[in-house]
Amino acid sequence: CTDLIASQALRPIVWVMLVTILTGNICVLLVNHYSEIRGGKSVKTSSGQTILLSNLNACDLTLGIYMTILAAYDIYYRGNYGIYEFEWRAGIPCKLAGMFSAVSSVMSTYLIGLIAFERYIKVCLSFKSKWWDKTKSLYFLISGWFISLLFSSIYLGVEMSAGRDSALSNGICIIFTYSKLSKRSFYFSVIFTGYLIIAVCFVTIVY
Repeated sequence: CTDLIASQALRPIVWVMLVTILTGNICVLLVNHYSEIRGGKSVKTSSGQTILLSNLNACDLTLGIYMTILAAYDIYYRGNYGIYEFEWRAGIPCKLAGMFSAVSSVMSTYLIGLIAFERYIKVCLSFKSKWWDKTKSLYFLISGWFISLLFSSIYLGVEMSAGRDSALSNGICIIFTYSKLSKRSFYFSVIFTGYLIIAVCFVTIVY
């Protein structure tokens, strides 16, 4: 394999996707911020939801950064990737890209569930709608980002320990792989169970 992205057809798709992700989410973040400034009291009452949606956009941006790293290094290693494959998989850029993709996946899932929970309270439990405010959203978001970073860091360590000289097992720097699943499923199950327990406990305590 002489290229990081071997498929000629896949390269333009990757660039179109990353440009769309970056520009789209940056525009949404700017619109949300502009609306928050000009909206007055009517927007302030829904600022909790605005913060959640803005953070979901930030998660998508991290995925765009991951794709940008891959696309940039595909150009850098064009025609010589086979020579530098191990250097790439063991290097900091690949591990950073893996962290970006992992945090984006975990935090996006968390935020989608959180937004659904917030909508459930606002729609189905309207008498408790004042319970969810901007402060509650910030509590949930801080805990979510912390747990997502911790979760991804631990699994990155597991992935590095399984490889030679701390190299990741694949060139696209995906941390959550299914190779050698029988050896790694235990770590994944423990981490995911811990994440779920902490999230449920936090919701129960705040509620």
